[in-house]
Amino acid sequence: MEFVSSSLQITPIEEEFEFGDCFSIIFNCTKKLIQIIESSNPGAEVQSCCTTSTAREAILVPSEILCSGTPLTHLSREDTILLQQICSSLSVSPHLLDQILSNIVQTARSCDSNTREIVVNLHVTSYNVVQDSDAECAICLEKFEHGNEDSSVEIVRTNCKHVFHDRCLLRWLRRCANCESPYSCPLCRRIIFQR
Repeated sequence: MEFVSSSLQITPIEEEFEFGDCFSIIFNCTKKLIQIIESSNPGAEVQSCCTTSTAREAILVPSEILCSGTPLTHLSREDTILLQQICSSLSVSPHLLDQILSNIVQTARSCDSNTREIVVNLHVTSYNVVQDSDAECAICLEKFEHGNEDSSVEIVRTNCKHVFHDRCLLRWLRRCANCESPYSCPLCRRIIFQR
């Protein structure tokens, strides 16, 4: 079971800007993953581990895309492709980006002509619950060892709810890339994310 919560703060900044008719959008993204491991043994303690990562990235987006009166869903094919290409470098999942992009567009449209920089502070917390301590990785077939001394071994859950060792899933995704096939779940072949 996986739960994702996010909080968003968007701040326009009025500063000198030298890149023509574009908005500079600065993403400050903090991701926190809380892994909760529930044992199937009665009386066993619930374990949890937490990892946090931060990223700061800046992108330039043409004002004509952000400030046009056209809703995002009605943008031309060329504008939609350009916007996706511009945002593809961000360390934000496409699903989450779709949710916050309309807020960014709304902020850009309400800015005055001197404001060309927008700061987006995004905090994403994912809760990943693994309930069966006897479960095994479907790739290497090893049982998940939650008391393992090797703290570099992480357990990841795909969007189709299948659980793997992170190193095993990474090897699988590299094979997908080498064969130029879609990034899919090794168990059910559902697309994990688009290229």
